[in-house]
Amino acid sequence: MFQQIIVPLDGSEEACEALGPAATLARRVGAPLHIVALHPPDADPAPLEALVLEQADETGDVIRVVEVRPIEESVPRDLRRLADRWGPSLIVMASHGRGRSAALIGSVANDILNHPGQPVMLVGPGVVRSRFRTHGPAVVSVTGEDDDVLNLAAAILAETDFDPMIANVMDPRRSRELDLVRSGPHGSDVPADSVVAERAAGRLAQATGRSAIDFDVFHDPHVADALVAETTRRRASLLIMATHARSGFERLSTGSVTAEVVRTAPCPVLVTRIVDEPER
Repeated sequence: MFQQIIVPLDGSEEACEALGPAATLARRVGAPLHIVALHPPDADPAPLEALVLEQADETGDVIRVVEVRPIEESVPRDLRRLADRWGPSLIVMASHGRGRSAALIGSVANDILNHPGQPVMLVGPGVVRSRFRTHGPAVVSVTGEDDDVLNLAAAILAETDFDPMIANVMDPRRSRELDLVRSGPHGSDVPADSVVAERAAGRLAQATGRSAIDFDVFHDPHVADALVAETTRRRASLLIMATHARSGFERLSTGSVTAEVVRTAPCPVLVTRIVDEPER
């Protein structure tokens, strides 16, 4: 699945929060842990190297490589380049999920996710890293644009013991519209609002060789709140979802469901980017 698991560190305690979940996952899937610390080209790397080596000791017996190197272009671009060079890789990093403010202060995670096909596991401030396991419930969020997220879910399910559940969060207003149409003369031509979740569950079951996968539809105008509530109720070990990875003024005006989820989720959030179709 992943040839390496990459953890970017900068010497801070916040960034170090990603090490525990990353090491647990690396140990389970048999991938080496590649800890990367990037520093400004004109900075002395010795203090950062000493600190990162000390932090790396927390990963226990997992196979690991520690690399301290100068920034060549930018942290997100350098990490993406390293991931591409090393083959299929998962980047695991801590994030506060700052939401709209990230458009102003910048977001390394968001910039990495602008690279299609590069998954990132985000460890938010609500995650107790010592409790992360590669088994137990895993919530897979689908919206209809689900190819990328289902492929990612199938890949990680093949290497772990997660018990997946498909979640589709719908705005209640949209659900009422479907009900009204179904009550009309052509109602039978309109699919039920659970069709997205049901189809996703069937496809994921087929891809993983499972007999059946549970699914549910939640009617809530606040997608992030509904997903976090479900992961909390199920005591999920992982939430898998997709993002548009918007940036700049677009992110500032619309906010980010993913950022809100990461900020409040009790478990790590595995994210992949939705590749938007070009406008015609």
